[in-house]
Amino acid sequence: STRWLRMCAQPIFDGPDGEFSGVISSTTDVTGFVEQGRKLESQAHYDLLTRLPNRTLLADRMKQALAHSQRSGEILAVCLMDLDGFKPVNDTFGHKAGDALLQEIARRLLDSIREGDTAARMGGDEFALLLGGFKSAEQCEFTLRRLLDSIAVPTSFEGKPIRVSGSIGVT
Repeated sequence: STRWLRMCAQPIFDGPDGEFSGVISSTTDVTGFVEQGRKLESQAHYDLLTRLPNRTLLADRMKQALAHSQRSGEILAVCLMDLDGFKPVNDTFGHKAGDALLQEIARRLLDSIREGDTAARMGGDEFALLLGGFKSAEQCEFTLRRLLDSIAVPTSFEGKPIRVSGSIGVT
């Protein structure tokens, strides 16, 4: 397994002429500290349930996407999506089913967007999308229709069918 180590070393000079005679060193395993730091950073930037970026990371990615769009002259679509019919899923099947559905929706979003695009969870059943690289509004509309179609595909929880749809606002 990978281990993170902190090593400190100090040369030893002894004798009347201060000749180098060796090194004293100490090594400390700091793997736990590094892993804890990574965990905290992940919690600060990603939604715990869906593992999608959260608002904080979305803001950073928005700056990058806007800068890229301005440089390239391509269209950037900033979208907010809400799930229609999500509350009845929680009310009928419970929060465990709602959580499973949100995880499935997150997977579908990631499967439907390009690598450089961003899908983020804003909270509850709300998502944000940063979709770039469009040459026309029609290309964007086609992509959004495909996203909505993927969201509307029925799923199931413990053998019971679940159906939701999505609404997207875009600028």
